[in-house]
Amino acid sequence: MEHLKTTKELQNSLFEQLEFLRSSCQLYDAGNSSEAIRMAVILRVLLSDPESGSRSRSQSLLTQLGLKDNINYYSISPIPDKRSIIFSSLIMAFTNGASSFMPNLSIPTIELNFKDWWNSFVSITDAAKLTRSLLIKSLADKDGGAHVDPSIKDDYAEATQNKGFAFQIKTAKSGEPIDVSGDEFVDFDEIRHFIYLRQFAHEVLCTFDLKIGLVKVFDYVSTITKISIQDRAQEIIKIQDEDEREIAIQELNSTYPNHTSLSIIKSNIYYATKKYNKAKIILEALIKAEPNNLYAHNNYAILHNFHFNDPQKAIHHYEIALRDDKHNIDSHRNYAILLAQSGQYYKSKTQFEYTLKLHPNYAPTHYGYAILLKDYLNNPEKGKHHYLRACELDAQHKTPQNDMAFGV
Repeated sequence: MEHLKTTKELQNSLFEQLEFLRSSCQLYDAGNSSEAIRMAVILRVLLSDPESGSRSRSQSLLTQLGLKDNINYYSISPIPDKRSIIFSSLIMAFTNGASSFMPNLSIPTIELNFKDWWNSFVSITDAAKLTRSLLIKSLADKDGGAHVDPSIKDDYAEATQNKGFAFQIKTAKSGEPIDVSGDEFVDFDEIRHFIYLRQFAHEVLCTFDLKIGLVKVFDYVSTITKISIQDRAQEIIKIQDEDEREIAIQELNSTYPNHTSLSIIKSNIYYATKKYNKAKIILEALIKAEPNNLYAHNNYAILHNFHFNDPQKAIHHYEIALRDDKHNIDSHRNYAILLAQSGQYYKSKTQFEYTLKLHPNYAPTHYGYAILLKDYLNNPEKGKHHYLRACELDAQHKTPQNDMAFGV
């Protein structure tokens, strides 16, 4: 089963991510505009949760802390009127007849709930309507942050490539406000999506620095959730009396009724207290309700692998759970071992090699692969190589018995 991070660990992660964001802003302001890509990734980590029906099991950091939907966010600009045909939250600057956009880094005063902040338009043109959600997720997930995809959404493409964005303005004298009531048009060469990201980062930092304060933010959360569900789960596991523990588990339903991981956490409590049948019942119901829940499939596979002696069912659910998960290294290794135990030696070999490609310095995987090669695939020399690599990474694998078995 997987380790549930404590509130303290999640708090430390929030401090760290906000410092990353602050550093990227400073580098951006010093002239390194590509830092906006890093800002997008950080904002995604903080704020972006999977859409309904997604197989992803990741949660935003603020969701895990119980914060995301329980605070208001500063916004530089108001939500534009639904009848607006042109709008931008950026500053328009004019120097020597040339026009450009700049992020608005003034102190914000407008507060929006998360849904409005995330989904309201920050730019409206004839060609595209842009939201914070679209710009952050596109830049982070598809355009250089965590991935570079071969295609991007049309509206996002307009933000990065459009050459026809224009405002109807009247030339102003130096230092005077621009009168937007005239008939003269000035074309802006392009809307820089990076500029928007700098502005979004400013809004988020202001939300934590000015509105709540990093020190006060967790006191604010405690008034909402009292204690994180992860910490409460650890407390329940320590309860010795079974009846008292069961009452505490059922109370989670009323204390955290809308928590997205409630079923997983309850099953983890039952697993940790060796109530495997109860964990199994919860996971079966969860898989039926959410067939793409990777956590549920992974934990269900673990139950059948180690406690219900059903290797075929374990293999089936490992295959679902690991399809889109490259980070759960122990489950990848356990799946490879289970394939070998089921006599699927070459499929096991493929899985071990894939796992080592993902995590080349994990000693238990090298050790498991060494045994497969030596005992089942008649390749003792290659097995010896992986055994020695396992010993190099973790000395606990090196014993006189193992040395003799691998001919060291």
